[in-house]
Amino acid sequence: MLLQENKRHFFFGLVLLLALMQGAIGGAGEAAEQPVILKIAGTGGAYGGVKALAQAFQQQDPHIRLIFPPTLGSTGGIKAVLAGAIDLALSSRPLTAEEIQRGAVAHLYARTPLVFATADKQQAAATRFTLNDITRIYGGEITTWPDGKPLRLVVRPEIDYDAVLLKQMSPEMAKAVKEAEARPGMRIAVTDNDNAKLLTGLRGGVGSIGLGQLVADKLPLYPLSLEGVAPSLENLKNGSYPYSKSFSLVTGPHPKPAVRKFLRFVSTPQGQEILRQTGHLPEFAGP
Repeated sequence: MLLQENKRHFFFGLVLLLALMQGAIGGAGEAAEQPVILKIAGTGGAYGGVKALAQAFQQQDPHIRLIFPPTLGSTGGIKAVLAGAIDLALSSRPLTAEEIQRGAVAHLYARTPLVFATADKQQAAATRFTLNDITRIYGGEITTWPDGKPLRLVVRPEIDYDAVLLKQMSPEMAKAVKEAEARPGMRIAVTDNDNAKLLTGLRGGVGSIGLGQLVADKLPLYPLSLEGVAPSLENLKNGSYPYSKSFSLVTGPHPKPAVRKFLRFVSTPQGQEILRQTGHLPEFAGP
């Protein structure tokens, strides 16, 4: 009788132990399947293309989730990734020496034509601007479209890197952009998103924007040819359209393995095709 009772206790204890072990293993498995969260933020002009990359990446690896906090601008994104508040920063400018010293690493992934665009499809189709025309628009000498309708310029602030790129087009353009920045009553778009909203909603508006933002965000804007050359990816690649802006994914000094995995995906044929479809010329310099 005592032997049978001991056997019952033994088997009960064994069953209980197995159950506890199974629960522990199951719990560990559930914990292992918790998604890895990657936060990406920075310049608004890059969000559309990188979101398209993220969507395709997550279909391949549902275990990693990429989320996009509100835009911070290039500088804000780099500060956030160095502080550990986000995992990847989106930047349209080169890193500073101080940022590099603190451990920031820029992974160039694409260029896109820097275009002049308008919401007026007819004006875009009929107008043939030269760089001299654009310079005179920024300088305040040209204030109407060729058909006489008012032309309303949208400018970027001096500290924005798009303004830096415009000034690099020519010495005359640099002078004209400075004049536009200082001219009273100008419409100034502080962020890439502000710029897109102003250009799409302003009657007769014209201003600079990255083709990648225009395409990826499906903006109702139409790029203007310059010197008779369309601002296409093909013309950017062959050098006939020389004006562009570059985008980098910036990591901090100790990126997560999931971050490196996403960077590798960007360099794959699928990732590079997504970039082309969203108006970007792949230029990936991966980890």
